[in-house]
Amino acid sequence: MTADTAITELLSAYKVLIGKLDLASLPSGVIALFSIQQYRVSKLNLRLGLYSKRYAVFEHFLVFTKVLCESSWQEWVDHEHDQGSGKIRDAYSKVMTAREEAEFLFDPNDEITQIIDKARSESLHVGLWMRNSNNLTMAEDQKQVLSDRYKEALVNIDHAKLALRGKLERYLSFRYVLL
Repeated sequence: MTADTAITELLSAYKVLIGKLDLASLPSGVIALFSIQQYRVSKLNLRLGLYSKRYAVFEHFLVFTKVLCESSWQEWVDHEHDQGSGKIRDAYSKVMTAREEAEFLFDPNDEITQIIDKARSESLHVGLWMRNSNNLTMAEDQKQVLSDRYKEALVNIDHAKLALRGKLERYLSFRYVLL
């Protein structure tokens, strides 16, 4: 067998092989792989979007509790008279918006909205104490009752923060987002 005949036979074998390949199915296979990849990317984007919205609920709650605990007497008085920086009002507004969003972002059985409502309810006692702690006309026993309720409210708010963190752990654990 000469080199020319060997090359000719090899070329004819390649011709037969190429003829047997269905080149028409090659583009549809590429399109299918591309579609599968796009589906995976879209699914991941959905999970990341949900993660961001769920984290925003938790972040607004944390800011709310921080503002409650760190605001001064004067800021509470200004808040009562709609003056000042509006830091307290903004925190209330954002946590209430977050609470409404939480109804749609989380499983109702997790009671996330109830935890936020409990903390907001306790915050009213914090505000009541802060606005009346310097009230000179209030009797000492009334001040003591307010002071005790204020301390209890701070503890309850802290417990709500821990409860919310525990409930949100499965939603905010980033390892579950990428599954």
